[in-house]
Amino acid sequence: MLWLCQLIHYAYHVGQIVMLAKHFTSHEWVMLSIPRGKPDECNKKMFGKYEPKA
Repeated sequence: MLWLCQLIHYAYHVGQIVMLAKHFTSHEWVMLSIPRGKPDECNKKMFGKYEPKA
């Protein structure tokens, strides 16, 4: 059970690091999540980058 507490603790620190990065790069910050209601648009954008070029 100790490993679970440790994992949660690490996740909290990862969140802190992400928030600091967002604070210091606010004008250049790109959201880390998919916008609500736009998963198809996001998939096309991401998979389009890796399409094989024929």
